[in-house]
Amino acid sequence: MSYGLATARGLKISVFLPRGEASGRDGLALYFMGLDLGVVKGDEVFFGERMSSYTGFDDFRQAWARLLSFDLDDMQGFAGTRPWTTEPLQCFFDHSDCDGEISWQDAEQILVQARRDASKLPDFDRAFGVLIRACEAAVAHKLPISFC
Repeated sequence: MSYGLATARGLKISVFLPRGEASGRDGLALYFMGLDLGVVKGDEVFFGERMSSYTGFDDFRQAWARLLSFDLDDMQGFAGTRPWTTEPLQCFFDHSDCDGEISWQDAEQILVQARRDASKLPDFDRAFGVLIRACEAAVAHKLPISFC
């Protein structure tokens, strides 16, 4: 993973790029639409890594929700009308896929379930790994996970 900060007119923009991300012939990194997770305080980066493309993140959440015995497409905020009541990890599943934060307290809950379920969905090993590392950093530093 590499991390860069760009400043434009006093605005600090954080960019998270995973190692091995394709780069152009001229050496400039190509940016791919997707979800990056970060645990940052000021200029100090405790974690920053690409989770996946938006489609890959949707596939990951859909598969994990099915493992936890519910279908995201049935839920409010997705394609359905079913209200969120007893579904586990609403803080993760009913969260924007491109912005916002998850508190370190919610990251604690996500971490427990992710560690329990990662081996049950081997096709999503990388996604679970990134999520677990982000949650570990958030909990260790008592900082939120930023979705960007």
